[in-house]
Amino acid sequence: MQKSGYRWTLLLLVVTPVIWSLPVALLVGELSAALPEDGGYYAWVRRAMVPSGGSQEAWLSLAASIFDMAIYPTLFVLYLGRLWPALAVGWSGWAVGAAMIAACALWNIAVRAPSVKALCC
Repeated sequence: MQKSGYRWTLLLLVVTPVIWSLPVALLVGELSAALPEDGGYYAWVRRAMVPSGGSQEAWLSLAASIFDMAIYPTLFVLYLGRLWPALAVGWSGWAVGAAMIAACALWNIAVRAPSVKALCC
């Protein structure tokens, strides 16, 4: 008898983010309340260790986010390829991934543009 299916999958999809993100959310909430300083992890590590520890944490976070952000267009193209296989083959897969990156970048710029103007002008 097979013990997998939609029920277990949906339960896993609901429970995993809670278990995964709850400790991080509690950590960030506690540290931001105790040390209200701009900079997040960089500021907290710099204060807890020597300044070079903060710099190292900043570089490690940058590297992690670069690799993390490379996953999403790839997954998008793979999932879209399940619905429309022709979109994931050859150059069309690259084009769909690049279009997703461009759309997200433009959306981010449009949302952040008023705050950037307020800072520089």
